[in-house]
Amino acid sequence: KQESSSSPAASSSLILMVVSNILESLLCSHHDTTAPHLFSKLLNTLAKGYSTLMALLQSSTSVILENTVLLLHLLTKKSPDTSVLIRELSLSSGLLLHHF
Repeated sequence: KQESSSSPAASSSLILMVVSNILESLLCSHHDTTAPHLFSKLLNTLAKGYSTLMALLQSSTSVILENTVLLLHLLTKKSPDTSVLIRELSLSSGLLLHHF
């Protein structure tokens, strides 16, 4: 059964794609143009929601999956405390983090 473009699942995937693209752009691809104080604030906010990012690894949308991996990779490099939590959650859920 295919989802129509107006279904709630399709709409939420589209929203997640846009939001993940914005975050990925601000924190990864174009981080050199993001003000340092804004970068830190966004990184700290993202670190608080690491478990939500981990859940997005189950997405079937390739753009969401790619952006999620890039953001999680950033967190493992820039936020040591969150890195430990990400590893613990991945081990406890049996998730293979071959991207890292």
